[in-house]
Amino acid sequence: MHQPVVPVKERTLKFRKGNLDFIDDSFEQYGKQLTNSSNFLSRLIDFSNYDKDNINDETCELLEPYLSLEHFNPETARAASGAATGMCVWVGAMVQYHEASKIVKPKMDFLAIQEQRLTVATQALEEAEAELKES
Repeated sequence: MHQPVVPVKERTLKFRKGNLDFIDDSFEQYGKQLTNSSNFLSRLIDFSNYDKDNINDETCELLEPYLSLEHFNPETARAASGAATGMCVWVGAMVQYHEASKIVKPKMDFLAIQEQRLTVATQALEEAEAELKES
């Protein structure tokens, strides 16, 4: 079930005894119910194991304002909680995985095609050798 996109608005966040101009996020509206779910961690693990190849450029682009923040790093997140540290590392790792997969996936696809061609050629060779043996 897809939720409607929240309109982008500016917001000033209180951060380390100062203010940080940023965007108003949708955590209160959508994120809280997700993170408070009893199966949140298992869903993250499932995503990491089975769905990470479905990350797209648009998702990474939407994460960019957060990832480019000076204070979006594990050290700063650690001040909030261990869970925040883990999420910070995980999000960064998923984006890095997506970027790497754009390089690796075409090569893996090419490898699969070549392996299929090799299987066909090996079969033809075995058949030819068997025919030669019979003669």
